[in-house]
Amino acid sequence: MATEVLHPNRQEAQPEEEANRYSRQSILRSERMYGEGFQSPGGIEAVEGFCSRLRMREEMKILDIGSGLGGACFYLSERYSASVLGLDYSQEMVDISMERKEIKQFPNVNFQQGDIRTAVLPLETFDLAWTRDCILYIPEKHLVWKNVYASLKTGGQLFITDFCKGKGPLSESFFKYLMTCHYHLQDLDTYGQALETAGFHNVRIEDHTKAFIDSLCGELKVLHDNRDLFLREFTETDFEYLVNRWDMKIQFCEQGDFIWGLFIADK
Repeated sequence: MATEVLHPNRQEAQPEEEANRYSRQSILRSERMYGEGFQSPGGIEAVEGFCSRLRMREEMKILDIGSGLGGACFYLSERYSASVLGLDYSQEMVDISMERKEIKQFPNVNFQQGDIRTAVLPLETFDLAWTRDCILYIPEKHLVWKNVYASLKTGGQLFITDFCKGKGPLSESFFKYLMTCHYHLQDLDTYGQALETAGFHNVRIEDHTKAFIDSLCGELKVLHDNRDLFLREFTETDFEYLVNRWDMKIQFCEQGDFIWGLFIADK
């Protein structure tokens, strides 16, 4: 049975900085770092590991918030026969995902462009809400969790990985980085408290920054080892951008500014 098609409140136009951040070239450039279908660390191996932590079962209904290129959506549908809705703010992400859906022929996976703060989601429908490294862009996080909570069935789960900030004073260079990237970060405890305020219980909080650093280092090595292959599709400027960006993230993690958090909660 195909996933029910939802109709979130579509934005009239993406802000210019959002459109530029998610051009087709920049999306595919990031995919070369993270692995086919992904815009977040760990690739398919991370998805498999995360699923082992959750109450997965056959034929679940799953909401993927910030679904990117659909890597997790396709895996969840194939592995668990799940009906999956991928919701992403970037129309370019949705367009690429839809192209791949047609090629891969996944009738139980659908993609919609929309803003999770305002998307019209069916009430008490999903068994699992899944989101990877995208809520950091949203300042009004209470609107996210309110909408997600209402869309989950009683007994459903929420799974999150997201970037957070350390509790200590932030370095000046990291503060400038946050302003440039338009990130809105919370520390781990504040993030968890926001989930509890929205009504979630059994909130589990884990610091996975070490795994993030290992992933960044591994991705950089692959990029350097395959430099010539990368430059067949992208430019030297793209190569240097990725190297500098990954080096910065490693530095910020090592100095305690940048934290990769994992959260699991129940409704």
